[in-house]
Amino acid sequence: MKEITIIKGIKGHLAMAAVMLFASGQASAYICTGSGNEFADPNCDADEIEASSNISIFDDTLLAKHDVGDTPPADLEVTSVATGMDGTVEFTYTGPTPQVIVEKADGWYSVYDWVDQVYSLGGDSYSIIRDFGNFDCDAQSVNCDAATSHVGAYGVVPVPAAVWLFGSGLLGLVGVARRRKNV
Repeated sequence: MKEITIIKGIKGHLAMAAVMLFASGQASAYICTGSGNEFADPNCDADEIEASSNISIFDDTLLAKHDVGDTPPADLEVTSVATGMDGTVEFTYTGPTPQVIVEKADGWYSVYDWVDQVYSLGGDSYSIIRDFGNFDCDAQSVNCDAATSHVGAYGVVPVPAAVWLFGSGLLGLVGVARRRKNV
């Protein structure tokens, strides 16, 4: 009887922890200001993004980008632009898994972590919800209600599995050679 009570207590604590985690919500996006059409703007430094947000690993390698109004590339297409501070951007993406999705609008970039802040709509369709957190639009002199001008996927280009297999095999041969030398 005592064991059942303990198990029920543990289940209750786990349920409460799950509710607290869910209720805490996701972290807000990292916002930076800048001009130009490319995310590699000096005001959007990858090291600064890592230090100021929940985005822990960031490589600014462009995987795909769609400028709204232009013909989309094969692997990324913006299907719905956001307007307003709590707008939603919808897009389809079929390329390699990115680390971040970057939305550009009038004078600012918004960086969203792929795992924590990009929501699957099923299949290859995704959405991001604008969340400016403590970013002060007026103080930064940017129009946070501006419509999305482009969306980009950034991340690490994956190393083929053959390279990892070759590397591990090479290390194994080095280990065997060292053992033979010591015997």
